Amino acid sequence: MPQLLVVRLVAVGLLATAAGLVALSGCGKPTPRSTTNPDTPNPSETPTTKPTSNDSPQPSPPTTLRPVEPSASEAQTAFLRDLIGGQADATRLSQGFVRVVGKPLVFPDDKKLGYSPSNATSWLKAVGEGLTLGAELQRQQAGDVVFFRGSVSGPRFGKEPGTTGGYSLRMVREQGTWKVDWLSLSSAEMPPRPAATTPVQAAQDFVVTAFLETVCDLHGLTRQQRAPLIAATLAPELRTQWAPPFEQDLKDGYDYNPGKIGLEAVKIGGGTSTFTFTRSGDAPEFHAELTKPAGKKNYLIKLTPGNSPMEWRVRDVSEVTSPKN
Repeated sequence: MPQLLVVRLVAVGLLATAAGLVALSGCGKPTPRSTTNPDTPNPSETPTTKPTSNDSPQPSPPTTLRPVEPSASEAQTAFLRDLIGGQADATRLSQGFVRVVGKPLVFPDDKKLGYSPSNATSWLKAVGEGLTLGAELQRQQAGDVVFFRGSVSGPRFGKEPGTTGGYSLRMVREQGTWKVDWLSLSSAEMPPRPAATTPVQAAQDFVVTAFLETVCDLHGLTRQQRAPLIAATLAPELRTQWAPPFEQDLKDGYDYNPGKIGLEAVKIGGGTSTFTFTRSGDAPEFHAELTKPAGKKNYLIKLTPGNSPMEWRVRDVSEVTSPKN
């Protein structure tokens, strides 16, 4: 009887050891890796929200506009103060926008990052030089996106004292911090217009304003400074249609030719002193009226959704004979 008990105990021990080995082999097994490559941001896109990993769901679009929260206001004030003081740098920009203005890619580290921190900082310093901020004209918040609109002045905006222009500023909450996701200036003025009443309208109005003020600008920014902004407002297909890149452009990190895109912009907005636009029904289409020395010209601007719920791009621009067409 004792001998039989010993045999049974040995058998139980062997089974327990085998089970433990199986469990250990399972713990050491590597987790299968996804075969899907991470999304690489297009150098000319300005996404307002990005998932932090491949498994993170896209955020739902906000359904209402709300007052701008204090932390966003403080971030705006600090950025604009540093911009005109020459202290703003690439760390203040969102991952989308730093890829827009952080070009060309010169060094190996730039190419690894997808942007040049030094060139993004240089762009900010040039934009803020000699700038005087005027009244804030509009502010709206939708979820983690805030839209600002204001007036600016300075020597480069015109010879007449007090000559002004406008600026558009978009900020997004990125990893818990407010970052600048868009900044554009223009010597062309836009008269006050009704504020948007929904988040989608606010996002669409913003991109139409940004597009028009950059293509119509003459003194606010140089052609070189405007080119990446114009490109970033366009859908990829229209960007390629306007300014297909040369081989050197691609090496520098552009998916368009900066010179060509500036020439196409002049065809539309050259000589414009003021501009305005109105929404065309429920479709993402807008009638724009540009005032030029020879008179007024009208354009139909059509939008298309971008890479996030609050992102829109210009997909088509065509001249029309009247705002009603």
